[in-house]
Amino acid sequence: MTAMPDGVIAAKLIEDTAREMARWEIVAWQEIPAAVEATDDGGQVTLQLSERFQALIDSVAMQQGL
Repeated sequence: MTAMPDGVIAAKLIEDTAREMARWEIVAWQEIPAAVEATDDGGQVTLQLSERFQALIDSVAMQQGL
């Protein structure tokens, strides 16, 4: 195996790590969180938050007549 300068190894490690990291986004309705969406090279997953968030969204929507 050929020895590489430390910078080359560090750059390769950063490159590999960057590919493996997921991106996430909080989905909200009128600033009330409702779900989390996570995306990486393998695809996308959406998870709803607990029922109390949906209950709050429903309550606010009813108060606003929506």
